Amino acid sequence: MSKNNVNRSPVKKAVIPAAGLGSRLGQLSAITPKELLPLVNKPAINWILDEASDAGIEEVCLIISPSKEEQFEKFLSTYRTDMKIQIMIQRKPGGLGHALLIAERWVGNDPFVVLLPDDFILGENVVLALLEAYQRSQLMVLTVVETRQSALSSYGVANVKPRQDDLLHVLDIIEKPPLGSAPSNLSIVGRYLLTNKIWASLHEEAISAVGEIQLTSSLQALSHDAQVIATLTQGERHDLGNQEGWLNANIAFSKWITDGSSPIAPKMNTNFAEFLVGTILATDSLELPNLTEGEALQLKEVIEKKSASQEVESKKLPPISIQMWDNAFFDLVDLCKISTVKKNGKNQSLRILWQRLQSCPTEVNPFLILFESNLGISVVTGEERLQEYRDLGMTQIPAWIIRPLDFENPLARL
Repeated sequence: MSKNNVNRSPVKKAVIPAAGLGSRLGQLSAITPKELLPLVNKPAINWILDEASDAGIEEVCLIISPSKEEQFEKFLSTYRTDMKIQIMIQRKPGGLGHALLIAERWVGNDPFVVLLPDDFILGENVVLALLEAYQRSQLMVLTVVETRQSALSSYGVANVKPRQDDLLHVLDIIEKPPLGSAPSNLSIVGRYLLTNKIWASLHEEAISAVGEIQLTSSLQALSHDAQVIATLTQGERHDLGNQEGWLNANIAFSKWITDGSSPIAPKMNTNFAEFLVGTILATDSLELPNLTEGEALQLKEVIEKKSASQEVESKKLPPISIQMWDNAFFDLVDLCKISTVKKNGKNQSLRILWQRLQSCPTEVNPFLILFESNLGISVVTGEERLQEYRDLGMTQIPAWIIRPLDFENPLARL
């Protein structure tokens, strides 16, 4: 597979722990290992390996159970890649930390990435973000994603504070916190970049562990020594470890994919509907063929959706400076005045939000931040919460407001 990006970092190795039984999938994994279940048009592990390859990873260690060996070898015999892929066997269940220790000699002292094969991010190659963060910090890097409160108890949750470089210091990690007790709304995704400092911590964990050796415990200890940072992904998380998650992932990925293009990179080719709509919008002289009523309605829907997406993507938020964050305030806003815009990625730092939440964590709703200029009010973050307000039929909603330093409110002069 050709690489869309060149990995210039020293990180060339990846470990994929795939020895789990997949018990949450029930009969789906009774015959086929969960990693080899289809995700749209190819096995799920295929997407994971493609993600690593596109990020420039050159060597992969697959940790599997003995029962999966024959099926994985059959899959690898048909998988075409420039990466060197090695299989190692985890003889009995021992936890994620135990699986990594099996690969310790293979990894050596090199930094490496860990990819959990039942955790997917749609819309971003998270491995690339990990590599970039490591190059800037030389620290271990976690991936975190904003998660609704009701789901936080299913994941490890990071307690963080912002750095000057828009990355996040990890202060602590709470594994599956009880409902309402999570230190933030940032759950940890199954994508890690680890250094050789993890080995000593895992060996210490192995000595004191009762049952399985957990990676989270080692990362928690290292975070207390300021050895761990995090990068926030804006991608869409999908957990393939349960039946509902597997089904939802197949639906979401199938909507994204065009002719088998990668779900972790922008689509390189344009499908016929987009071409048709672009042609119609570009010229008034196009002669349309005779269409049935149903075909005409479908075409109308495609054109309207395309026009709406073009309008949204044409507007981008300007850079938000630290001074603008310092002047942020909490207020009620008319829902009808809010529009959505395309985000500017890392430009939208949440550093001040976290500072304010630390000082008064129960005073405000932290999940909706708006940008108000003379052109209107746009969403910085919190689209999911905004939709919840809409579903409730609310007309005024609570939110943090950010304004340009030169903002002039016409009502203030009245």
